[in-house]
Amino acid sequence: MATDIATLPRTLTLSPSAPRVRMTAGAGSVGQKTWNLRRPITLIGSQRAAQIVLNDDSVSKSHCVIVNTGSAVLLRDLNSRTGTRCNDKPVDLVLLSDGDVLHVGPTTVQVAINSSDLSAETGINLNVDDPLIQPTPPTLTINGPDGRSRTVTIEQSTALIGRSPSSAVCLESDGISLAHALIFVFEGRPAICDLGSRAGLTLNGAAESLAPLNEGDLIQLGPYSIKVHFADARPALVSPDVVPQSAPPPHGPEPVNGALSLHSLEEQMAATWARWNDWQGSIRQSAALLQSRQQELLQRGAELDGQDAKLRGQLHDLELLRAELLAREGTLRTEREQHERSKTAWEQSQAAAQIQLEKRRRELDTMTVDLDRRRAELETLASEAAAREAKLNDRGTQLDVRQVKLEQRERRVQEMERVMGQLQTMLGQFPALDADVLSSGSMFVDPAPRPKPTPS
Repeated sequence: MATDIATLPRTLTLSPSAPRVRMTAGAGSVGQKTWNLRRPITLIGSQRAAQIVLNDDSVSKSHCVIVNTGSAVLLRDLNSRTGTRCNDKPVDLVLLSDGDVLHVGPTTVQVAINSSDLSAETGINLNVDDPLIQPTPPTLTINGPDGRSRTVTIEQSTALIGRSPSSAVCLESDGISLAHALIFVFEGRPAICDLGSRAGLTLNGAAESLAPLNEGDLIQLGPYSIKVHFADARPALVSPDVVPQSAPPPHGPEPVNGALSLHSLEEQMAATWARWNDWQGSIRQSAALLQSRQQELLQRGAELDGQDAKLRGQLHDLELLRAELLAREGTLRTEREQHERSKTAWEQSQAAAQIQLEKRRRELDTMTVDLDRRRAELETLASEAAAREAKLNDRGTQLDVRQVKLEQRERRVQEMERVMGQLQTMLGQFPALDADVLSSGSMFVDPAPRPKPTPS
Protein backbone atom coordinates (compact mmCIF):
# COMPACT_ATOMS: atom_id res chain seq x y z
CA MET A 1 0.00 0.00 0.00
CA ALA A 2 1.47 3.40 -0.98
CA THR A 3 0.97 6.56 1.08
CA ASP A 4 2.09 10.15 0.66
CA ILE A 5 4.98 11.68 2.58
CA ALA A 6 2.68 13.32 5.12
CA THR A 7 2.47 9.98 6.99
CA LEU A 8 6.24 9.82 7.72
CA PRO A 9 7.37 10.06 11.40
CA ARG A 10 8.69 13.27 12.89
CA THR A 11 11.86 11.84 14.41
CA LEU A 12 15.37 12.04 12.91
CA THR A 13 17.90 9.59 14.30
CA LEU A 14 20.90 8.04 12.62
CA SER A 15 20.53 4.33 11.88
CA PRO A 16 23.28 1.86 12.88
CA SER A 17 24.31 1.63 9.23
CA ALA A 18 24.86 5.40 8.92
CA PRO A 19 28.47 6.61 8.60
CA ARG A 20 30.16 7.30 11.93
CA VAL A 21 32.01 10.62 11.93
CA ARG A 22 34.75 11.76 14.27
CA MET A 23 36.36 15.22 14.06
CA THR A 24 39.62 16.23 15.75
CA ALA A 25 40.96 19.75 16.16
CA GLY A 26 44.57 20.42 17.11
CA ALA A 27 45.64 16.78 16.74
CA GLY A 28 48.77 15.99 18.71
CA SER A 29 48.75 19.24 20.69
CA VAL A 30 47.96 19.87 24.34
CA GLY A 31 44.64 21.49 23.39
CA GLN A 32 43.46 18.58 21.18
CA LYS A 33 39.68 18.21 21.02
CA THR A 34 37.68 15.35 19.53
CA TRP A 35 33.98 15.24 18.69
CA ASN A 36 31.98 12.10 17.81
CA LEU A 37 29.08 13.31 15.65
CA ARG A 38 25.87 11.42 16.48
CA ARG A 39 23.44 13.85 14.88
CA PRO A 40 22.22 14.31 11.31
CA ILE A 41 23.27 18.00 11.55
CA THR A 42 26.35 19.32 13.37
CA LEU A 43 26.64 23.11 13.46
CA ILE A 44 30.12 24.65 13.66
CA GLY A 45 30.42 28.30 14.69
CA SER A 46 31.20 30.79 17.44
CA GLN A 47 27.71 30.91 18.96
CA ARG A 48 26.79 28.92 22.05
CA ALA A 49 24.06 26.99 20.22
CA ALA A 50 26.65 25.39 17.93
CA GLN A 51 27.57 21.75 18.56
CA ILE A 52 31.25 22.58 17.86
CA VAL A 53 32.10 26.00 19.29
CA LEU A 54 35.22 27.75 17.95
CA ASN A 55 35.89 31.03 19.75
CA ASP A 56 37.66 33.24 17.23
CA ASP A 57 36.82 36.57 15.60
CA SER A 58 37.30 35.05 12.12
CA VAL A 59 34.66 32.35 12.79
CA SER A 60 31.05 33.33 12.07
CA LYS A 61 28.27 32.54 14.54
CA SER A 62 26.92 29.93 12.10
CA HIS A 63 29.99 29.12 10.01
CA CYS A 64 29.35 25.70 8.44
CA VAL A 65 27.51 22.41 9.02
CA ILE A 66 28.34 18.73 8.76
CA VAL A 67 25.36 16.85 7.28
CA ASN A 68 25.05 13.10 7.79
CA THR A 69 22.41 11.99 5.29
CA GLY A 70 22.45 8.42 6.58
CA SER A 71 24.53 7.24 3.62
CA ALA A 72 26.99 10.11 3.04
CA VAL A 73 28.65 12.96 4.92
CA LEU A 74 28.50 16.49 3.47
CA LEU A 75 30.16 19.79 4.38
CA ARG A 76 28.18 22.96 3.74
CA ASP A 77 29.52 26.51 4.22
CA LEU A 78 26.86 28.90 5.55
CA ASN A 79 28.01 32.01 3.67
CA SER A 80 30.59 32.65 6.39
CA ARG A 81 32.77 35.77 6.36
CA THR A 82 36.09 33.96 5.94
CA GLY A 83 34.83 30.84 4.16
CA THR A 84 35.52 27.14 4.74
CA ARG A 85 38.35 25.16 3.17
CA CYS A 86 38.54 21.42 2.57
CA ASN A 87 41.99 20.04 1.71
CA ASP A 88 43.18 23.64 1.13
CA LYS A 89 40.37 24.39 -1.34
CA PRO A 90 37.51 26.81 -0.63
CA VAL A 91 34.19 24.96 -0.77
CA ASP A 92 30.48 25.72 -0.67
CA LEU A 93 29.11 22.16 -0.68
CA VAL A 94 31.31 19.07 -0.81
CA LEU A 95 31.11 15.32 -0.15
CA LEU A 96 33.50 14.45 2.70
CA SER A 97 35.76 11.41 2.73
CA ASP A 98 37.81 9.76 5.44
CA GLY A 99 41.02 11.71 6.06
CA ASP A 100 39.83 15.09 4.76
CA VAL A 101 41.28 18.17 6.46
CA LEU A 102 39.07 21.21 7.09
CA HIS A 103 40.09 24.79 7.89
CA VAL A 104 37.52 26.84 9.78
CA GLY A 105 39.07 30.19 10.59
CA PRO A 106 42.45 29.46 12.21
CA THR A 107 41.35 25.97 13.34
CA THR A 108 42.45 22.84 11.48
CA VAL A 109 40.02 19.91 11.79
CA GLN A 110 40.75 16.33 10.70
CA VAL A 111 37.81 14.18 9.59
CA ALA A 112 37.53 10.44 10.21
CA ILE A 113 34.58 8.58 8.64
CA ASN A 114 33.83 4.94 9.37
CA SER A 115 31.21 3.58 6.94
CA SER A 116 29.54 0.25 7.74
CA ASP A 117 27.72 -0.19 4.41
CA LEU A 118 28.58 -2.60 1.61
CA SER A 119 30.12 0.16 -0.48
CA ALA A 120 32.93 0.56 2.07
CA GLU A 121 33.39 -3.20 2.49
CA THR A 122 33.43 -4.13 -1.19
CA GLY A 123 34.85 -0.95 -2.69
CA ILE A 124 31.87 -0.79 -5.09
CA ASN A 125 29.59 2.24 -4.97
CA LEU A 126 26.13 0.77 -4.49
CA ASN A 127 24.46 4.17 -3.97
CA VAL A 128 23.03 5.24 -7.30
CA ASP A 129 21.75 8.62 -5.97
CA ASP A 130 23.95 11.70 -6.21
CA PRO A 131 24.51 12.81 -2.57
CA LEU A 132 24.61 16.46 -3.67
CA ILE A 133 21.11 16.36 -5.30
CA GLN A 134 17.68 16.12 -3.69
CA PRO A 135 16.12 12.75 -4.66
CA THR A 136 12.69 14.30 -4.26
CA PRO A 137 13.02 18.06 -4.75
CA PRO A 138 10.53 19.95 -2.55
CA THR A 139 8.77 22.99 -3.88
CA LEU A 140 8.37 25.86 -1.43
CA THR A 141 5.58 28.42 -1.75
CA ILE A 142 6.74 31.48 0.18
CA ASN A 143 4.24 34.06 1.42
CA GLY A 144 5.90 37.28 2.59
CA PRO A 145 4.69 39.98 4.99
CA ASP A 146 3.78 42.18 2.02
CA GLY A 147 1.25 39.62 0.77
CA ARG A 148 3.34 38.57 -2.21
CA SER A 149 4.13 34.90 -2.86
CA ARG A 150 6.85 33.16 -4.81
CA THR A 151 7.84 29.58 -5.51
CA VAL A 152 11.28 28.03 -5.08
CA THR A 153 12.25 24.44 -5.91
CA ILE A 154 15.13 22.98 -3.89
CA GLU A 155 17.38 20.95 -6.18
CA GLN A 156 20.57 20.65 -4.12
CA SER A 157 20.87 18.28 -1.19
CA THR A 158 21.33 21.30 1.12
CA ALA A 159 19.72 24.73 0.85
CA LEU A 160 20.32 27.66 3.18
CA ILE A 161 17.41 29.85 4.30
CA GLY A 162 18.32 33.23 5.72
CA ARG A 163 18.70 36.97 5.34
CA SER A 164 21.99 36.66 3.44
CA PRO A 165 21.52 37.60 -0.24
CA SER A 166 23.50 34.52 -1.33
CA SER A 167 21.12 32.14 0.46
CA ALA A 168 19.15 29.66 -1.66
CA VAL A 169 16.00 31.08 -0.05
CA CYS A 170 16.58 34.73 0.84
CA LEU A 171 14.09 36.22 3.31
CA GLU A 172 14.60 39.93 3.90
CA SER A 173 13.41 40.77 7.39
CA ASP A 174 14.94 41.84 10.70
CA GLY A 175 13.34 38.78 12.29
CA ILE A 176 15.37 36.46 10.05
CA SER A 177 18.98 35.57 10.91
CA LEU A 178 21.71 35.65 8.27
CA ALA A 179 21.82 31.84 8.43
CA HIS A 180 18.41 30.90 9.83
CA ALA A 181 17.62 27.32 8.76
CA LEU A 182 18.85 24.56 6.46
CA ILE A 183 16.90 22.18 4.24
CA PHE A 184 18.86 18.97 3.70
CA VAL A 185 18.52 15.32 2.68
CA PHE A 186 18.15 12.66 5.34
CA GLU A 187 17.73 9.03 4.29
CA GLY A 188 16.47 10.13 0.90
CA ARG A 189 13.88 12.55 2.30
CA PRO A 190 13.97 16.34 2.77
CA ALA A 191 14.30 17.66 6.33
CA ILE A 192 14.78 21.04 7.97
CA CYS A 193 17.04 22.19 10.80
CA ASP A 194 17.18 25.44 12.76
CA LEU A 195 20.72 26.93 12.84
CA GLY A 196 20.52 28.52 16.27
CA SER A 197 18.54 31.50 14.97
CA ARG A 198 17.18 34.18 17.28
CA ALA A 199 13.49 33.66 16.36
CA GLY A 200 13.63 29.92 15.68
CA LEU A 201 11.16 28.14 13.39
CA THR A 202 7.75 26.52 13.75
CA LEU A 203 6.46 23.57 11.73
CA ASN A 204 2.70 23.22 11.56
CA GLY A 205 2.38 25.50 14.59
CA ALA A 206 4.90 23.67 16.78
CA ALA A 207 8.42 24.87 17.54
CA GLU A 208 10.97 22.54 15.96
CA SER A 209 14.75 22.44 15.70
CA LEU A 210 15.15 19.30 13.55
CA ALA A 211 12.34 17.56 11.67
CA PRO A 212 11.55 15.89 8.30
CA LEU A 213 9.46 17.74 5.73
CA ASN A 214 6.22 16.17 4.53
CA GLU A 215 3.62 17.06 1.94
CA GLY A 216 1.57 20.11 3.00
CA ASP A 217 3.81 21.13 5.90
CA LEU A 218 3.65 24.80 6.87
CA ILE A 219 6.92 26.40 7.98
CA GLN A 220 6.85 29.73 9.81
CA LEU A 221 10.06 31.80 9.85
CA GLY A 222 9.53 35.24 11.34
CA PRO A 223 6.93 37.04 9.19
CA TYR A 224 7.26 34.46 6.36
CA SER A 225 5.09 31.37 5.95
CA ILE A 226 6.34 28.59 3.65
CA LYS A 227 4.18 25.76 2.24
CA VAL A 228 5.91 22.49 1.31
CA HIS A 229 4.81 20.49 -1.74
CA PHE A 230 6.25 17.48 -3.56
CA ALA A 231 5.71 16.80 -7.24
CA ASP A 232 5.33 13.06 -6.65
CA ALA A 233 4.31 10.89 -3.72
CA ARG A 234 6.75 8.45 -2.21
CA PRO A 235 5.99 5.21 -0.32
CA ALA A 236 6.30 5.46 3.43
CA LEU A 237 7.83 3.07 5.86
CA VAL A 238 5.14 0.79 7.32
CA SER A 239 4.99 0.85 11.06
CA PRO A 240 6.41 -2.37 12.50
CA ASP A 241 3.27 -3.05 14.55
CA VAL A 242 1.15 -3.29 11.39
CA VAL A 243 1.49 -6.81 10.02
CA PRO A 244 -0.73 -7.85 7.09
CA GLN A 245 -3.26 -10.49 8.04
CA SER A 246 -2.83 -13.72 6.15
CA ALA A 247 -5.68 -15.34 4.28
CA PRO A 248 -6.07 -19.04 3.61
CA PRO A 249 -5.21 -20.16 0.13
CA PRO A 250 -8.21 -20.36 -2.17
CA HIS A 251 -7.67 -24.03 -2.94
CA GLY A 252 -5.92 -26.84 -1.07
CA PRO A 253 -3.14 -28.83 -2.69
CA GLU A 254 -4.16 -31.37 -5.23
CA PRO A 255 -3.70 -35.09 -4.37
CA VAL A 256 -0.55 -36.56 -5.78
CA ASN A 257 -1.18 -39.95 -7.41
CA GLY A 258 -4.04 -40.53 -4.96
CA ALA A 259 -1.51 -41.09 -2.15
CA LEU A 260 -2.81 -38.30 0.05
CA SER A 261 -6.26 -38.57 1.56
CA LEU A 262 -8.45 -35.64 2.40
CA HIS A 263 -7.90 -36.20 6.13
CA SER A 264 -4.13 -36.07 5.84
CA LEU A 265 -4.31 -32.95 3.72
CA GLU A 266 -6.47 -31.26 6.35
CA GLU A 267 -3.97 -32.22 9.07
CA GLN A 268 -1.08 -30.83 7.03
CA MET A 269 -3.00 -27.64 6.32
CA ALA A 270 -3.87 -27.25 10.02
CA ALA A 271 -0.21 -27.73 10.99
CA THR A 272 0.84 -25.23 8.32
CA TRP A 273 -1.69 -22.66 9.55
CA ALA A 274 -0.58 -23.24 13.13
CA ARG A 275 3.04 -22.60 12.17
CA TRP A 276 1.92 -19.55 10.19
CA ASN A 277 0.01 -18.16 13.20
CA ASP A 278 2.98 -18.86 15.47
CA TRP A 279 5.20 -17.05 12.99
CA GLN A 280 2.77 -14.09 12.94
CA GLY A 281 2.68 -13.99 16.74
CA SER A 282 6.47 -14.08 16.86
CA ILE A 283 6.62 -11.27 14.29
CA ARG A 284 4.11 -9.20 16.28
CA GLN A 285 6.05 -9.81 19.48
CA SER A 286 9.34 -8.89 17.77
CA ALA A 287 7.70 -5.83 16.25
CA ALA A 288 6.42 -4.77 19.69
CA LEU A 289 9.87 -5.30 21.19
CA LEU A 290 11.44 -3.37 18.35
CA GLN A 291 8.97 -0.54 18.78
CA SER A 292 9.61 -0.48 22.55
CA ARG A 293 13.32 -0.51 21.93
CA GLN A 294 12.93 2.27 19.38
CA GLN A 295 11.03 4.36 21.92
CA GLU A 296 13.75 3.71 24.50
CA LEU A 297 16.40 4.68 21.97
CA LEU A 298 14.47 7.82 21.07
CA GLN A 299 14.12 8.71 24.74
CA ARG A 300 17.78 7.97 25.32
CA GLY A 301 18.66 10.04 22.26
CA ALA A 302 16.62 12.95 23.62
CA GLU A 303 18.41 12.63 26.98
CA LEU A 304 21.76 12.50 25.20
CA ASP A 305 20.78 15.55 23.16
CA GLY A 306 19.89 17.36 26.37
CA GLN A 307 23.15 16.33 27.99
CA ASP A 308 24.98 17.27 24.80
CA ALA A 309 23.38 20.72 24.81
CA LYS A 310 24.25 21.13 28.50
CA LEU A 311 27.82 19.99 27.92
CA ARG A 312 28.10 22.29 24.90
CA GLY A 313 26.92 25.16 27.07
CA GLN A 314 29.44 24.25 29.75
CA LEU A 315 32.12 23.86 27.09
CA HIS A 316 31.22 27.28 25.71
CA ASP A 317 31.43 28.74 29.22
CA LEU A 318 34.78 27.02 29.70
CA GLU A 319 35.99 28.39 26.38
CA LEU A 320 34.93 31.87 27.44
CA LEU A 321 36.61 31.33 30.82
CA ARG A 322 39.72 30.07 29.04
CA ALA A 323 39.70 33.13 26.77
CA GLU A 324 39.22 35.35 29.83
CA LEU A 325 42.08 33.56 31.64
CA LEU A 326 44.28 33.93 28.56
CA ALA A 327 43.41 37.62 28.42
CA ARG A 328 44.16 37.96 32.14
CA GLU A 329 47.39 36.03 31.64
CA GLY A 330 48.32 38.45 28.87
CA THR A 331 47.42 41.37 31.10
CA LEU A 332 49.42 39.92 33.98
CA ARG A 333 52.34 39.24 31.63
CA THR A 334 52.19 42.84 30.42
CA GLU A 335 51.96 44.10 34.01
CA ARG A 336 54.87 41.84 34.96
CA GLU A 337 56.95 43.22 32.09
CA GLN A 338 56.02 46.74 33.16
CA HIS A 339 56.94 45.82 36.74
CA GLU A 340 60.28 44.39 35.57
CA ARG A 341 60.93 47.58 33.62
CA SER A 342 59.91 49.67 36.63
CA LYS A 343 62.12 47.52 38.86
CA THR A 344 65.06 47.94 36.48
CA ALA A 345 64.47 51.69 36.32
CA TRP A 346 64.16 51.78 40.14
CA GLU A 347 67.39 49.83 40.54
CA GLN A 348 69.10 52.18 38.11
CA SER A 349 67.73 55.19 39.98
CA GLN A 350 68.83 53.59 43.26
CA ALA A 351 72.33 53.06 41.87
CA ALA A 352 72.42 56.67 40.68
CA ALA A 353 71.08 57.81 44.06
CA GLN A 354 73.75 55.71 45.80
CA ILE A 355 76.42 57.36 43.68
CA GLN A 356 74.97 60.75 44.55
CA LEU A 357 74.89 59.79 48.23
CA GLU A 358 78.53 58.73 48.13
CA LYS A 359 79.39 62.00 46.45
CA ARG A 360 77.42 63.95 49.04
CA ARG A 361 79.07 61.92 51.82
CA ARG A 362 82.51 62.81 50.52
CA GLU A 363 81.42 66.43 50.23
CA LEU A 364 80.08 66.29 53.80
CA ASP A 365 83.37 64.77 55.01
CA THR A 366 85.24 67.58 53.29
CA MET A 367 82.85 70.12 54.76
CA THR A 368 83.28 68.52 58.22
CA VAL A 369 87.07 68.85 57.98
CA ASP A 370 86.65 72.45 56.83
CA LEU A 371 84.24 73.13 59.70
CA ASP A 372 86.68 71.64 62.20
CA ARG A 373 89.43 73.88 60.78
CA ARG A 374 87.14 76.91 60.93
CA ARG A 375 86.10 75.96 64.49
CA ALA A 376 89.74 75.89 65.49
CA GLU A 377 90.27 79.25 63.83
CA LEU A 378 87.19 80.62 65.60
CA GLU A 379 88.44 79.30 68.92
CA THR A 380 91.77 81.02 68.23
CA LEU A 381 89.97 84.21 67.30
CA ALA A 382 87.84 83.87 70.42
CA SER A 383 91.01 83.57 72.54
CA GLU A 384 92.48 86.58 70.83
CA ALA A 385 89.22 88.47 71.29
CA ALA A 386 89.24 87.56 75.00
CA ALA A 387 92.82 88.85 75.32
CA ARG A 388 91.92 92.02 73.48
CA GLU A 389 88.87 92.36 75.69
CA ALA A 390 91.11 92.10 78.77
CA LYS A 391 93.42 94.72 77.32
CA LEU A 392 90.44 96.91 76.55
CA ASN A 393 89.21 96.46 80.08
CA ASP A 394 92.66 97.55 81.34
CA ARG A 395 92.62 100.55 79.04
CA GLY A 396 89.12 101.32 80.21
CA THR A 397 90.37 101.29 83.79
CA GLN A 398 93.26 103.56 82.82
CA LEU A 399 90.85 105.87 81.01
CA ASP A 400 88.67 106.00 84.07
CA VAL A 401 91.68 107.04 86.14
CA ARG A 402 92.64 109.69 83.61
CA GLN A 403 89.05 110.85 83.51
CA VAL A 404 89.20 111.41 87.26
CA LYS A 405 92.48 113.30 86.89
CA LEU A 406 91.05 115.40 84.06
CA GLU A 407 88.05 116.26 86.16
CA GLN A 408 90.38 117.28 89.00
CA ARG A 409 92.45 119.45 86.63
CA GLU A 410 89.28 120.93 85.20
CA ARG A 411 88.19 121.92 88.69
CA ARG A 412 91.64 123.40 89.29
CA VAL A 413 91.48 125.33 86.00
CA GLN A 414 88.09 126.63 86.95
CA GLU A 415 89.47 127.68 90.33
CA MET A 416 92.40 129.40 88.62
CA GLU A 417 90.07 131.20 86.24
CA ARG A 418 88.09 132.42 89.28
CA VAL A 419 91.28 133.59 90.87
CA MET A 420 92.39 135.32 87.71
CA GLY A 421 89.05 137.02 87.54
CA GLN A 422 89.59 138.29 91.03
CA LEU A 423 93.15 139.40 90.10
CA GLN A 424 91.88 141.24 87.06
CA THR A 425 89.42 142.99 89.29
CA MET A 426 92.19 143.88 91.64
CA LEU A 427 94.40 145.03 88.75
CA GLY A 428 91.64 147.29 87.67
CA GLN A 429 91.94 148.95 91.02
CA PHE A 430 95.74 149.43 90.48
CA PRO A 431 96.24 150.91 87.05
CA ALA A 432 99.72 152.27 87.68
CA LEU A 433 101.33 148.84 87.90
CA ASP A 434 104.19 148.34 85.65
CA ALA A 435 103.12 146.77 82.34
CA ASP A 436 106.24 144.68 82.21
CA VAL A 437 105.34 143.01 85.42
CA LEU A 438 101.94 142.12 84.11
CA SER A 439 103.20 140.86 80.82
CA SER A 440 105.87 138.72 82.39
CA GLY A 441 103.24 136.87 84.31
CA SER A 442 105.47 136.28 87.18
CA MET A 443 102.68 136.99 89.44
CA PHE A 444 100.58 134.09 88.05
CA VAL A 445 103.12 131.23 88.04
CA ASP A 446 101.52 127.88 88.99
CA PRO A 447 103.30 126.60 92.03
CA ALA A 448 102.59 122.89 91.09
CA PRO A 449 103.88 121.91 87.65
CA ARG A 450 101.51 119.94 85.35
CA PRO A 451 102.39 116.32 84.59
CA LYS A 452 103.11 115.41 80.98
CA PRO A 453 100.37 113.40 79.28
CA THR A 454 101.16 109.72 78.89
CA PRO A 455 101.01 108.60 75.29
CA SER A 456 98.17 106.24 74.59
